[in-house]
Amino acid sequence: MEQNEAWARAIEALQAAVTANGGAGWTIAVAYDLVRLERRIDAVLLSDRAIFVLECKSRAADRAALRQVEDYALDLRDFQAGSRSHPIVPILVAGEVTPRAVQRSLPWPDVAEPFATTHHGLSLLISEILAGIPAPEIPLDGEAWLAAPYRPVPTIIEAATMLYARHGVAEIAKARADPANLTRTASAIDRAIEQARRDRARTVVFITGIPGSGKTLCGLNAVFGRARADGAAFLSGNVPLITVLRAALARDAAARGAARGVSPARAGRRGATMPPTSSTPIACC
Repeated sequence: MEQNEAWARAIEALQAAVTANGGAGWTIAVAYDLVRLERRIDAVLLSDRAIFVLECKSRAADRAALRQVEDYALDLRDFQAGSRSHPIVPILVAGEVTPRAVQRSLPWPDVAEPFATTHHGLSLLISEILAGIPAPEIPLDGEAWLAAPYRPVPTIIEAATMLYARHGVAEIAKARADPANLTRTASAIDRAIEQARRDRARTVVFITGIPGSGKTLCGLNAVFGRARADGAAFLSGNVPLITVLRAALARDAAARGAARGVSPARAGRRGATMPPTSSTPIACC
């Protein structure tokens, strides 16, 4: 009940902020669904020049709550097509906060560092943020944003079966996900592999990103791609997941009439792998 009251108060404060900032043509999306995270954003405010992501808490602001609203903003940036080229501002509306100043000359990134404010301070905060964002050549269209596709990356199992069927990251990204950095990352991995092959060297490549951003998908693509001929294997310490993936790949192969054998997983104290065979050159993470 207390959380519901905080949420209702935040919506009232948001409506007041829209009125105070002359946002007659702005759009407010309440309980916006994030399929990939299986969560809902309390409210998304679509102004003419920025996307505000609002999470409402009855308690005092803390790091966990700030990370939560920032994750929501990153999810919109990566998977909601209408968010391209627009500043995204995560805001935590909480009972108690320690506000930080808004830099008028701040070079806005695609996702700003999260702000925290109270219900009473929301209107002023939005006003100060908008004052630091240049007017875009083409204003943000709220209706077009709501109609834009939301395309999260596939699950690990979906990605493995698609790659096993000889698709690549580029095709998967085009069909299921939107972020261009997915294909750029896969290309960078390919270049690192080719360089190591030419130099007869050993190379370690680190991939970073938020959960669900496609790190595992890039690894799977490397195993199914050019490294296939070298007997590449994907290692993991998650033995149950390997078991599930092995079964999923076998069912997928049978459904497509391939009926290829899958070698049994080898499990150890520190990890497990599905070693490559002539028919199944993958292990899974």
